[in-house]
Amino acid sequence: LLQLKSARSCFADAGYIDVADTPTESAATAKPLVGGKDAYTVTPAISQHAQPLMRHHMPTDGAITFKKYMASTAGEWRLPDDWMDSPKQSMQGFEDTYRNIIDYIIRITFRIWDDRDVEYIRATYGSDSNTFDDFGLQHGDDKVVQDTYASMRAFSDIECVAQEVIWAGNDEIGFHTSHRVLIRGTNNGPSKYGPATGNKVEFIVIANCVAKNNEIFLEHVLYNAPALLEQLGFDIEEQVQNLMNDCPKGWPLPKALWDEMKNAARPAQPISVAEPVAGFDIDRMVRSAFGEMWGAKRSPERLSAYYTNDVSVEGASNRKWTGLEKHCEFFDMFTQAFPDICVQVDEVYWTIEGTETHVALRWSATATHTGPGMYGAPTNSEVRVWGLNQYDVVDERIVREWMLFNEFDLLLQLKSARSCFADAGYIDVADTPTESAATAKPLVGGKDAYTVTPAISQHAQPLMRHHMPTDGAITFKKYMASTAGEWRLPDDWMDSPKQSMQGFEDTYRNIIDYIIRITFRIWDDRDVEYIRATYGSDSNTFDDFGLQHGDDKVVQDTYASMRAFSDIECVAQEVIWAGNDEIGFHTSHRVLIRGTNNGPSKYGPATGNKVEFIVIANCVAKNNEIFLEHVLYNAPALLEQLGFDIEEQVQNLMNDCPKGWPLPKALWDEMKNAARPAQPISVAEPVAGFDIDRMVRSAFGEMWGAKRSPERLSAYYTNDVSVEGASNRKWTGLEKHCEFFDMFTQAFPDICVQVDEVYWTIEGTETHVALRWSATATHTGPGMYGAPTNSEVRVWGLNQYDVVDERIVREWMLFNEFDLLLQLKSA
Repeated sequence: LLQLKSARSCFADAGYIDVADTPTESAATAKPLVGGKDAYTVTPAISQHAQPLMRHHMPTDGAITFKKYMASTAGEWRLPDDWMDSPKQSMQGFEDTYRNIIDYIIRITFRIWDDRDVEYIRATYGSDSNTFDDFGLQHGDDKVVQDTYASMRAFSDIECVAQEVIWAGNDEIGFHTSHRVLIRGTNNGPSKYGPATGNKVEFIVIANCVAKNNEIFLEHVLYNAPALLEQLGFDIEEQVQNLMNDCPKGWPLPKALWDEMKNAARPAQPISVAEPVAGFDIDRMVRSAFGEMWGAKRSPERLSAYYTNDVSVEGASNRKWTGLEKHCEFFDMFTQAFPDICVQVDEVYWTIEGTETHVALRWSATATHTGPGMYGAPTNSEVRVWGLNQYDVVDERIVREWMLFNEFDLLLQLKSARSCFADAGYIDVADTPTESAATAKPLVGGKDAYTVTPAISQHAQPLMRHHMPTDGAITFKKYMASTAGEWRLPDDWMDSPKQSMQGFEDTYRNIIDYIIRITFRIWDDRDVEYIRATYGSDSNTFDDFGLQHGDDKVVQDTYASMRAFSDIECVAQEVIWAGNDEIGFHTSHRVLIRGTNNGPSKYGPATGNKVEFIVIANCVAKNNEIFLEHVLYNAPALLEQLGFDIEEQVQNLMNDCPKGWPLPKALWDEMKNAARPAQPISVAEPVAGFDIDRMVRSAFGEMWGAKRSPERLSAYYTNDVSVEGASNRKWTGLEKHCEFFDMFTQAFPDICVQVDEVYWTIEGTETHVALRWSATATHTGPGMYGAPTNSEVRVWGLNQYDVVDERIVREWMLFNEFDLLLQLKSA
């Protein structure tokens, strides 16, 4: 009872109102969330209101369908004269006048738009209703009323011609409807986009609603704004800029509400998985068609299993085409601009009508704009995309499709990415590098603000194939060859090969010598202040806790570590490198940290325990300075050996968040994109025969993929592969390696992983590979991280591989596990 009371009152404790107890107060007193330049209020946990549908909620008898309802209508589908003769359906809580859910949707639309009874909206949209549209979240009925009046002023002859209503559900769980409407009218009054143009417009809108007790309490609607603007004769780019200058309320959607938007009415598992049926399954078929269309192996041949060759398609911005080949071409262009797009299906429901099935599908995606094409030059920014699709399926094939997505919102996101640093007061580093640190706008991290040089990703240039060392002259093993026992600092370092090190101190002979000796000087010789000579004041270090900017934090953390572990040692295990002194040296340094905790640390008093764990630091260095670093300190391994309770430590840090945590989205994008090539080297510079870039990327993709198995992965790994992972996990064998990923993906089944950087050092028959990756996922499954939180998380990692005879024989993999625990605790 205490647990349930806690769940009911958590919003009240945090300043939100418990809606169940005081529904009339929520709009007035709920804590505001900022959207655009104004704040808007939102009932918490939107996704808890709309219940997911099950198979038995789908209408299969064909008694109540849109075509049957409109059968008596001559010409266009408006309001039939014989609506009162349509079949009666249980509509508990709805006005008695409505005979079924299609009658409800059609007639409230007609009453509001054709009869111009705008105030009737208040009877059909609750004051706590939530409408997700092109511009974010609109809360309550007031905004719907205002927007409807504004549309009628701009288009006095506006008409809403119904084209389809797909439905499922009932009056107990709620009716789910997908309403496709043709909007048309003459722009004879001013609109939010500008003065009247006199132009006629015609475009489709899709609105997916959930209604209960005569109220639509959840709506996902896409207004197809680019189609409207184009027909009005306005310049879309100019309109995007205008809205950027005066952001609409609700834009951009905060991450918490993005999660709510996706998860609203989303089932824990697809219906086809939770309730499988023998033979043809419309849920499985449509999901498979959707997945294939977005997949990398998309082709008319593969998709002919799901579509007719002459499929008719109508899309966003009034795009129309016929034929499967043209359908594939659109997705080819879109994914060229967003090659790493990760798409998930959020909801599917359908109405069966004889041999035809009408299907509604809602989806969402994240992607990085790294490719050229239909949206201009790449911005390297992460974007959020979501859409509403409708399908007509006959004889187990899709014959017609309508698909809208938040294209205007997408244009706003890209415009924001292109102009955010200059327009918001950030300094363009390329133009004024000396001013950036002084004038950059602070971004909040933890309870303090920190300053960051913008466009970090512009500093570190991506590597190409010719930057990889292939002659084996400068390698970690050769550098350490004379070392007896552990790899510390060799006596004969001065005999190691000389490499061009323009801008570096003369004492350093090559990049491995630089990395090993600065580490030795700082940690073994205890010359902590030498950090200032090797980390610039503008350096950026991404670690378990976010972004640490400048050399001060590195110096402070090093002193703190030495106080906590007076005998601390850093034993080098590997340095993989690529690049040169012109583009910058990229290094991946694996170190074994060990020592005795004989002094206080940030985690607590001295314990006297001995610790030993690995750290991986990927750096980019030029002119004697490390200006970019991605480092993972393996904090859970440290805490476990110190004897501290990890859950307690996570709570402590939640109470006093470390500076830089959580990483803002703009900096998450920068972290991923720093030094990331526009295309994988294996794609941009293909070679005949074995390609280490392609092989490692394929191995990584297969390991994270849904079809992961020792049999499939034996093409890339030896069966006795040795693995060392985060939190000092160690195992041998491909089967155990797969088991770890099985457990991880059970907790995060929709994880979308991308490779951000790969480089390698060839040493005879062995190749040492460094791989950096990032991912987003939703915690919807049980397992190694406890009960699901249904929250979106961000994960990133650093891997090293030893490859012999075209197979991986050893692997080290760290990821931001402590940060992940903080994210889940926060959720």
